[in-house]
Amino acid sequence: MLTAYGGVPLLAEAINSGVVYRYVQKPFEAADLGSAIRQAVEKHHLVVENRRLVERLARHNEYLKRERTRGME
Repeated sequence: MLTAYGGVPLLAEAINSGVVYRYVQKPFEAADLGSAIRQAVEKHHLVVENRRLVERLARHNEYLKRERTRGME
């Protein structure tokens, strides 16, 4: 989020609730904006990868439970 105003209570609320990842106040340096974008993209990729790994682990866990049950028969 880009804003010309600092210290806006609504902005703080949005950041704290997770709706806004980070904000860059105007006037901003291009390097600061680029850094914020890179960090946001990296965080997004990590969240997606984490979700994929959790789902994979859950599937593997279900498989192991089925195999254990089968072995007890």
